[in-house]
Amino acid sequence: MVEEISFRLALSQDLPLISELAAKAWWAHYPAIISSEQIALMLEQMYRLEALNQQVKDGHLFIMAESHRDLLGFASIGVHSVSKKVWKLHKLYLDPDYKGYGLGRKLLSTAEDWCRLRQGKELILNVNRKNPAFGFYLQMGYQVLEEVDIPYYQFVLNDYVMSKSLY
Repeated sequence: MVEEISFRLALSQDLPLISELAAKAWWAHYPAIISSEQIALMLEQMYRLEALNQQVKDGHLFIMAESHRDLLGFASIGVHSVSKKVWKLHKLYLDPDYKGYGLGRKLLSTAEDWCRLRQGKELILNVNRKNPAFGFYLQMGYQVLEEVDIPYYQFVLNDYVMSKSLY
């Protein structure tokens, strides 16, 4: 069990740690859901340092969950619609060694709080329809808005778009 967990916004020097943890989490979680070719492509497209730096420039906030300076998980949020005050959860990943301790709930709640602090009224996310995390999001109060099939290079992302009111 992790005793002291702190949450903070990532700095540019934290991005290599986020990249490493993403690879560890993806290779532990996604082989049962998508092909290894798709995992490798998506890690390259979304988690190489240049891509993470671009996401930060595009306004994504990376929230880190730490214990004694060890990265246990991270989330990424960004504005989806300024006029409607809708935010999007782009990423939420945990070190596989720390699953089952309530860290995902704490990290998601922290991300929701960050959105509220920035006047967000709603948080949306995409989750693969075969991903067990779908049940987690339902438990956390998210509802399915729609099913989408998103072309992604030679693959198709079969997702649910989910939403939760922040008030």
